[in-house]
Amino acid sequence: MQVGKPGLLAFVTFAALSGCASSPPPSAYVGGLFSAPSNDPATKRLSTAYNDLVPAGQASIVTPGLFTIRECNAGRCAEGVVKPVIDLTVEKIAQGKATVRAFVHGDIGKSQVIRSQTPVSTSEITQTVDNGVPLIVDQFSVVRVVTVTLGQIHQVPLPHDLRAHICVSVQGENGMHVGCDFSRLQTDENFEASTPML
Repeated sequence: MQVGKPGLLAFVTFAALSGCASSPPPSAYVGGLFSAPSNDPATKRLSTAYNDLVPAGQASIVTPGLFTIRECNAGRCAEGVVKPVIDLTVEKIAQGKATVRAFVHGDIGKSQVIRSQTPVSTSEITQTVDNGVPLIVDQFSVVRVVTVTLGQIHQVPLPHDLRAHICVSVQGENGMHVGCDFSRLQTDENFEASTPML
């Protein structure tokens, strides 16, 4: 599987709320992967990681990347650029499980833009379907409020064969997160399709 955005997969740290005011709140790591079907016959899917850092109970809103998809029906093909927005909130962590609210929105059309800004610069990424190519135009929203096992990867299936994967983990004794290994997802397409659905 081709990775749409190079670099090591980062994880999101959430400060979980604690009932004891005298002890520091526990932490949770949330990692994610968004994938789409590829237009390249040699690579079935493209994927990119998404991540953020927010306190527990607050929304982490991430746009992981832009994807151009192609769909054919009866010899007629159309293309569209997908701009996904992932809104994740870890609401509770207890007894080896986490309660997660996942809101995934997608906008598909001729052209999409991602803008990012830092104190010193502004950057912009644009993808556009070529003129004259029939277009896929659509919007979708999917909401899941679920309890997941810590360290296990789960997927949210989406329209147009798109997939959002999420995983919540906690810090181990060595200070590292436990589970949430996305490396196999990025190299084994059969494994990606087999991850538990939410």
